[in-house]
Amino acid sequence: MRRIPVIPLIVVIILAGGGVGLLLLSDPPDRVPGVPVASALVDVEGIETEVAIAPDGLRYALIASGDLWYIDLGNDSRTKLTDTPEPESAPAWTGDGARITFTRGRDTLEVDPEAGFEALRFENASHLISSGTGRVSFVRDRALWTAGADGTGATELVPADANADVSIHSPRFSPSGRQILYLKTRLGLYGEVWRVETETGNNFPVIADRAAENPSSAEWLVDDTRLVYLTDRSGGLAVWFVDLQTSTLFPITTPLMGRALAPLGLDVHGSRVVLPRHTLSSRLSTSDGSVLTEGTGLQMEPAISSDGSRIAFTVAGEGTFEIRVMDRNTGEARYLGLGTSPRFSPDGSQIVYTRTALDGNRDIWKADTRTGLQEPLTDGGEIDDVPDWSPDGQTVVFASSRGGELALWAVPASGGRRQRLNDGGYAPRFSPDGSRIAYWHEEAIWTADADGRDPVRVADAGQLAPPAWGRAGPAFFSDGAIRLPDGRALPLSIWPEFDHAGEDNWLVARLNIDKAELWSLDLTFVGE
Repeated sequence: MRRIPVIPLIVVIILAGGGVGLLLLSDPPDRVPGVPVASALVDVEGIETEVAIAPDGLRYALIASGDLWYIDLGNDSRTKLTDTPEPESAPAWTGDGARITFTRGRDTLEVDPEAGFEALRFENASHLISSGTGRVSFVRDRALWTAGADGTGATELVPADANADVSIHSPRFSPSGRQILYLKTRLGLYGEVWRVETETGNNFPVIADRAAENPSSAEWLVDDTRLVYLTDRSGGLAVWFVDLQTSTLFPITTPLMGRALAPLGLDVHGSRVVLPRHTLSSRLSTSDGSVLTEGTGLQMEPAISSDGSRIAFTVAGEGTFEIRVMDRNTGEARYLGLGTSPRFSPDGSQIVYTRTALDGNRDIWKADTRTGLQEPLTDGGEIDDVPDWSPDGQTVVFASSRGGELALWAVPASGGRRQRLNDGGYAPRFSPDGSRIAYWHEEAIWTADADGRDPVRVADAGQLAPPAWGRAGPAFFSDGAIRLPDGRALPLSIWPEFDHAGEDNWLVARLNIDKAELWSLDLTFVGE
């Protein structure tokens, strides 16, 4: 058992209305968690991603690699309840603690963990949870609903967002049942924490001050006024504490991991927070197996210069993301700056990338690879992300949330006025001749002319990740493999971002899963 140090409570963030301001306080507020005691709790076959604790605190429902497990800490037993091609998610316990509910596809099923028999609970209803007052809540058609335990009296509590990119998930009843905590997520990339009153339907933002924050899970802690949530607000994934009564927000752990393999779901029982934790590493290599980099940590998002002599990539630490440029002849990697998603200019003299400000906002920047001089290409309140350089060096394309949904935009590489190219898309990549752009949109890979016209759906791609152009067209990562334009698949354990390294070779970040376990954080409170 070892302790995770708490980040010093120097800054306490004050929630006000729909936003969050900053206030420096000399002393932390009362009734807050102290330093948590962290320890590994459970390890099962597969990669743990979501957990739900039974009312007795001894039994757990756990999702690992898309399958549902039943864990009984009382007798130290582990039982795999499902083994299906379609993944399960959103585990929860019924109010009496007798059965486990979970999502498969668009439906909610339930299973008796002792008997192992599963049955359909609700059609077209996901993320179902039960309260201690005989009510349930679930997501249907992107809206949040509440109903009786048998499904009668179903009422839409929070309507679907007008922005089709935004979805609702992970609802949680407060201990009294009078409130529901939930997440609003934009394409799984960025999100907010909200709460709604079950009797009035009044809806309030809890954490909605940073355009690029991506909360993974949130849960009530002890009562209706306090909660914890897992978020990348401080760079890496850490657990943060929120007190609605005193309007305070701060981290209770340092970053527990730089990145996770999938969205993680935590749960709370009393003063114990339980969550999956991933320990990962990766190295850059070519798809034929040639290792290009050494070192520790997560090396990802590789991009190769047009002459093949240099590689730019991102290194993820516990709280930072650094861009480095490596000379392939010497193997020497040089730090360029903080950022993600680097891409070389055609002549290799500059790199364009995403830079995240202290307030969480993301803009497109460029840096001189020789001098390190950096300057912004975009500067606004919206999200600007995942850029690429045109082969003629004149234009930079990127995804932006300006105007609502994420869409493709372009800006002159020398700086200037931006131009919208289409009405929806993410992660654009220019073709080698500059005539077409490949991008992700609506769970598919598309291509369009360089000006955004003539969109063509190329292939289904459920996983949101940038494509990469090969000789015959765009390739993309989906279901654990690089899908090539000729229909072949390269099954590789890699991060989803990759680049074409010439001929039939690809530049990839090979993933190594050092550990994937379930951890507990046992809290004590200061001021109580």
